[in-house]
Amino acid sequence: MGTEYPQGRYANLLTDPGFKAVFADERNSDLLVELLNVMLDGERTVKSVTLLRNELKGFVIGNKNAIVDVRCTDQDGVNFDVEVQMNAHDNMMRRFFSYACKLYDSHTFHSSGSKRRAYDFKPVYVIVILGDKLKEEKGVNPPEKLYSFLTFFDNDEKIRVFSDFNVIFAQLGYFDKRAEECETKFEKWCYVFKHIGELSDQPEALREEVMNRLFFATEVANFDVNKKLEYEKDMSYWYDQFYTKEDAREEGLAEGRTQGLAEGRTQGLAEGRAKGLAEGRAKGLAEGRAEALRTTASNMLSEGLPEEVVAKCTGLSVEQIKSLRQ
Repeated sequence: MGTEYPQGRYANLLTDPGFKAVFADERNSDLLVELLNVMLDGERTVKSVTLLRNELKGFVIGNKNAIVDVRCTDQDGVNFDVEVQMNAHDNMMRRFFSYACKLYDSHTFHSSGSKRRAYDFKPVYVIVILGDKLKEEKGVNPPEKLYSFLTFFDNDEKIRVFSDFNVIFAQLGYFDKRAEECETKFEKWCYVFKHIGELSDQPEALREEVMNRLFFATEVANFDVNKKLEYEKDMSYWYDQFYTKEDAREEGLAEGRTQGLAEGRTQGLAEGRAKGLAEGRAKGLAEGRAEALRTTASNMLSEGLPEEVVAKCTGLSVEQIKSLRQ
């Protein structure tokens, strides 16, 4: 039996089932067009889309295929892959750049299997809406901002030299505006993606044509029977996987803390012993030198030397010299 999941009025668009229920439905292709144009920010204008299979073949036999969220082409045959992710994971930038590579390579063959004219490829765009902030990766400097458009630039001339290969990120971990504070289309879409799963009603500040259409399409009560059953089944499975990963993460953190404490105690004991030995040696040497000076001073006094001379030769005070006579 699947996990009981939070059942809100609207589908959570940062989950795979919620996102696909809305944007992988051909009846909502107008909303997918709106989303693409908002994320492209004037790069190009999408007028219509055709949904494609969401499986990207590996480059070689035996290579793992990639299952993407929503894949489509526009009126000019330009390829898009739109991905949603609630939390950041390791190697996320590499993962989505690999998707872009596979998407670009998918142009090599027609659906019939015949080859295109050599390298007659169309541009590709991988669009990622992340409910978090990208993690740091070795060899990668993730952009620390809400919107990022990543493409190929000449490092010296700072000009764009290749426009076929593009990855766009919206990191909602950098977005904290309330609905009434949103001014641009992009900000309104960011608000919806980040919060719609927890809303009980459409905010007044977002009551406009496109947003009205989006909220209607996202409301679970408006799903047809088959779509609703499929969505509920997929959400149950999604939360099973989500909580399993979170539990494993918490167990890993707890195990790490326990191991860290144990290692810390061991290291602390070792450092304490080493410090104690060092302090003991230093103290022993100091006491040994002091005793040697007192012995030397006593011998000098026995030879009849004046106290002032003994004090000057040994570095001891006259009072210390006098105490040796007692």
